[in-house]
Amino acid sequence: MSSAGRPKCGLQNKKHSKIVVRFCWRRSSRNTVWREHSKIVVRVCWRRSIGSLLFGSAGGEAVETRFGGSIRNATVTVGRDASLSCTVEDLGNHKVGWIHLRRQMIVAVHTRIITRISRYSVTHDSHKTWTLHITGVTEDDRGYYMCQINTDPALSQVGYLQVVVPPMILDEESSKSEIQVREKQNINLQCTARGFPEPRIRWKREDGKGIVANGNNRPELVYEDDMLSLQEVSRTQMGAYLCIASNGVPPSVSKRITIEVEFPPQIHVPNQLVGVPTGSNITIECFVEAFPKAISFWMKNDQMIMNSAKYLTETYQRLYHIHMKMTIFNFSHTDNTTYKCVAKNSLGETEGDMKLNDYY
Repeated sequence: MSSAGRPKCGLQNKKHSKIVVRFCWRRSSRNTVWREHSKIVVRVCWRRSIGSLLFGSAGGEAVETRFGGSIRNATVTVGRDASLSCTVEDLGNHKVGWIHLRRQMIVAVHTRIITRISRYSVTHDSHKTWTLHITGVTEDDRGYYMCQINTDPALSQVGYLQVVVPPMILDEESSKSEIQVREKQNINLQCTARGFPEPRIRWKREDGKGIVANGNNRPELVYEDDMLSLQEVSRTQMGAYLCIASNGVPPSVSKRITIEVEFPPQIHVPNQLVGVPTGSNITIECFVEAFPKAISFWMKNDQMIMNSAKYLTETYQRLYHIHMKMTIFNFSHTDNTTYKCVAKNSLGETEGDMKLNDYY
């Protein structure tokens, strides 16, 4: 021991502003750490891998100091405030300290905050209930906190602060919001999320239809995995997919990914030969499937048909479906011919034929 009554510590000194930390090793089972902060001297003694904190002699007549109950663990969402309470009976002249075990950080001695983290504070209720307050909790605050009384031997107990983090989808690590793919190609949709506990990823189709994933022929309304693999994608799989991340910490979050399956136009003609009573009106129709959206029109004798008193053309489109209709008014013998419905997009062009003949 030196003249100051402290163990000789010559192996390592660490200085940070006004704080001096000396790490000392003895042959005995106790390792001692001295910390000097202004005029406060704090000695940390390690027994069986768990810190036992002595804050100097309490002095005065000994009293039967004890804990009034265990520390209740706390769970708090990141960014909010948290507190841990330690109840002490007959504290007398002893002092209460708080230590964050994972960081091996002395937080407070009595009401004096030792750490430089300003978010910590300590209050007490007539020296009985000592509460450690943490404002604006971060993930670094997660872990075990020890409440210790400088009796001899020291009394200590621990409580756990769990810090939970709501899920957040990482756009830079996930698939983009709009994806184009050629029909019969494979595609992988990635959805990456972070949070604590680790988020669970689920996929749903916005239209409520089943998802055919990984070559499985049986559709699933909900698919669970961070990656959704679609094999030999078809036009029926076109649409919006929702990636939903949840971990029990509200709110759940989602990302909308739209798949556009590209293919050349295909035309279906329900009736290719139609008889029309002379003087009547007749409506003919074609059904087209195409993506990107096709340009569609009607032709007669290699001429495009325009709306007029004789003809009325109508087009209805939904996703990749196009319904083409044309009404011919007051059908006569001069209208006997072959009519064509034509559809074209950037991937191709196709047409369907209908032959109309009048009869009396």
